Amino acid sequence: MADDALPTILQLTPLDEDYRRDPATVLSKLRSACPVHHDAFSGATLVSRYSDVRGLATDLTLWDCCEMG
Repeated sequence: MADDALPTILQLTPLDEDYRRDPATVLSKLRSACPVHHDAFSGATLVSRYSDVRGLATDLTLWDCCEMG
């Protein structure tokens, strides 16, 4: 992976040698460069900061399966 390129979703798995060797560095680069990143390869949106993930996971207004009141 080029130093300035953001990783694709496949580069954030054990399939990628850099990720296998040092996942913390790969994730740190993603968090600092673009903590919410749309991966064009997979069509997924990658959210890499804990506070953002926690906010999304606990916001019941984002989940269709949860009815309030």
